[in-house]
Amino acid sequence: MLIGIDASKNGTGICIRGKSKTILYTYTKHLPKKIKEFYLDNNDFTVIAKQQIYPDTLSDFEQLRHIRETIFKDISPFIIGDAKFFFEGYSMGGNGRITMLAELTSLLKDSVYEMGYQINGIFAPTSVKKVVGGKGNMKKDEIYDTCWNDLQLKELMNKIEEDGHKFKNDCWQIDVLDAWAVSEMGRIQEQS
Repeated sequence: MLIGIDASKNGTGICIRGKSKTILYTYTKHLPKKIKEFYLDNNDFTVIAKQQIYPDTLSDFEQLRHIRETIFKDISPFIIGDAKFFFEGYSMGGNGRITMLAELTSLLKDSVYEMGYQINGIFAPTSVKKVVGGKGNMKKDEIYDTCWNDLQLKELMNKIEEDGHKFKNDCWQIDVLDAWAVSEMGRIQEQS
């Protein structure tokens, strides 16, 4: 089992690649407000996108703890037996609050260790983009188009779009796509 994690306060993506099925999960602010959860299950994939909901009164760190607790409560049932965890590293040139990202990533890594596992790889964002799309400075929509060229992922994307979730920047599909790309890096590392 290979698990790719792309941490983000606004939408952490998790890809759990098992022998017979891949789970794509995100706890995100990128779902339309009226949708609390999106769930899709087909032969090859299960997709779970949950709307981030927590009280506004929480401090920044309490919000991060809530995100971590929700994610691991939701994904733990899918993690069975031998599992290898891979994270996307920090993008130092990226927009956003690097401190919040570092704190969330540390909490997520700590949860991995609490479950009895270790971190098997941390990949620079440019490396992930290069392996998945051919160049390290790809934009999100370019990565999206390239990754969905995989036949199974393309079929899944079509089903997601049929359910009314079309791709656009800052959509929840980016969260799971980034996690899938991290898991792809892990797969490549494990095969070499």
